[in-house]
Amino acid sequence: MDETKSFCDPYVFNTAITRAKSLVIAVGNPFLLLNMEKSFVRIYGSEHNAHCWSTYLNCTFEKQSFEFDNRLQLTEDQKIQLEKKIKAEIHEIQKFKRLEEENAALVQQVKEHEALIHDKDKEIEDLKRQLKEERQVKALPSSPEETSRPVPENSSIATGWLTISYIIMHIV
Repeated sequence: MDETKSFCDPYVFNTAITRAKSLVIAVGNPFLLLNMEKSFVRIYGSEHNAHCWSTYLNCTFEKQSFEFDNRLQLTEDQKIQLEKKIKAEIHEIQKFKRLEEENAALVQQVKEHEALIHDKDKEIEDLKRQLKEERQVKALPSSPEETSRPVPENSSIATGWLTISYIIMHIV
């Protein structure tokens, strides 16, 4: 299994965090964790929704439980600057997460609209078919008398037959 993938996998992260009985201490470089989280989303896709470290770090800042390693010998100003940078990274990830959620909602709406359009197209095709069938039914004769209608006398066909029969009668 890919260590990076398992490191940012929300299920693995949840298992690691929830196993603690009273205290969770995460030791590591917050910038590396946040960059790894961004890379994970780019590599494996946003459907994995791996925003666990940004959420965890944000909680530590909200609860004022984030601590820098004392061996770094940072001044208060340096700590404040680093905290601002970390919070800016977290904010960027959270903004990306909100955009992902909005995008997912829009994709869902588009799919629903496409389904509606498909249904309406089907209805239109059915109505066209019904209309065509109705027109064909109206064009068909409804009784045998209509199929053997007499030809009107003033038509050219009737006049032609009369002329032919007159000539035949005079010849015979």
